[in-house]
Amino acid sequence: MIYKCNQVGDIQIFKVESFSISYKNGFRFKPYYAKSPTRKDLEDLMQYFESAKTSDFVVRINILDQHEKYNSHWSTLYHEVNEVKYLAFNEADLINLSVLNKEKYAPREGYAPCCYCGKQILSEKLITKTIIGRGTKKVWNSWKGQYENKASVTQESLKFCSGQCAAHEQMSREG
Repeated sequence: MIYKCNQVGDIQIFKVESFSISYKNGFRFKPYYAKSPTRKDLEDLMQYFESAKTSDFVVRINILDQHEKYNSHWSTLYHEVNEVKYLAFNEADLINLSVLNKEKYAPREGYAPCCYCGKQILSEKLITKTIIGRGTKKVWNSWKGQYENKASVTQESLKFCSGQCAAHEQMSREG
């Protein structure tokens, strides 16, 4: 089992479906020969095993996500589970992060989330900025006799906790 703490502070449990082991350097070797191996083939085989002794292994974990409406699969590297702060093999390792996320991001009365970072801020302290981006709109094409999607400029008023979050959102829309 792998445990994941989401932004709101809920700890989700994921079932490990399978795992695979590969070399970090991406060694690929096919030990099958159509005819009897030559001396060069045997030298290549010995070199492969010598390099495999010093190579780092990568363990990829395939996970079945049953929290969504449909089952989905995702994967992560073994070392990332230990390095990333929101994933763990033990639920107790995520308790502190869960408490911090609940204090910061869980919905509360009189507070509203920032549209960029999701942090809960007093509704009076939120600032409203107009974000300009690129989107599509339906336009009637009289030649084809149907609606088509055309690129257009969009403007959207959103509430942010700071000007920095508004700037980051604007930059993300510019692409």
